Amino acid sequence: MKRSVIVIISVITAFAIALGGIIFAINSSGIMTICYENDEVLFSTSGKSNTTTYVCYNGDGEAVEVGRESSGPSLTKARLSECSEFLKLAAISAEDREFYLHRGINLKRTAYALLNSIFHFKSDFGASTITQQVIKNISGDQERTVSRKISEIARALHLEKNHTKDEILELYLNIIPISGNIYGVESGSRVFFNKTASELSLAEAATLVGITNAPSRYNPILHPDECQEKRNKVLYAMLDNHAITEQEYRTAVAEPLKVNETQLNGRENTSWFIESARDVILRDIEDRYDVGRSGAELILASGTRVVL
Repeated sequence: MKRSVIVIISVITAFAIALGGIIFAINSSGIMTICYENDEVLFSTSGKSNTTTYVCYNGDGEAVEVGRESSGPSLTKARLSECSEFLKLAAISAEDREFYLHRGINLKRTAYALLNSIFHFKSDFGASTITQQVIKNISGDQERTVSRKISEIARALHLEKNHTKDEILELYLNIIPISGNIYGVESGSRVFFNKTASELSLAEAATLVGITNAPSRYNPILHPDECQEKRNKVLYAMLDNHAITEQEYRTAVAEPLKVNETQLNGRENTSWFIESARDVILRDIEDRYDVGRSGAELILASGTRVVL
């Protein structure tokens, strides 16, 4: 038994070293073309709370506003210092316990994930760090290919070189999908708990972090039992990570799931014309920044002046 454990550890270490070498080679040789400038644009744009204005030019060359859509509570930004400490602890405990220790990727977990894809040790093992999840969310790229994964890793490493851990964690909390058109913990707090992200209790913070794993599956209104079960798993992860005490864990687990019975169900546009033009605009954003639809949605919702 001891020998098999040593073998597994050795294999994982070898995988990690090999993966590190591949990433270094890609970055050094330029084999894979990655537009890091686009990531910087997406990083600075995503998560802002503004209104998108649509304008047309009349015959006299004057810009005339024809409509606007507000991100409203569906995309309301909160600074990291304004978020409940429970939110930060829940996100790190459940998603990336070594967030403040690694430089964008966790080589050992990534290597283990590769082995798991072959030998199926666990059914739900994930290796993406919070930094990698930020890359996924701002780009909207969810494609499951080796080249996309390597690109994501290289981009995460680059992001860590240009931004602090707190900046990355703040953006992560502001753009994670909560439900439907709701992004970020501040929006989720207002919609589901009628309070700000700074006021969330331990159980409420764990609920929001749990929802982000699968917003449809863990919607607290449509699937309260699944949502509560996931919340309790997040709470246990916090306990296991020594982020909360045994007593805090027991109290929070015993707390019933309490959420508002109404939620935000999308945008309110001032014109059918804007709604028709919106899809074209989103496709243009996708092409310009090489992002998926969810990434384009975030950019458009973050406050833009669109000339039609």
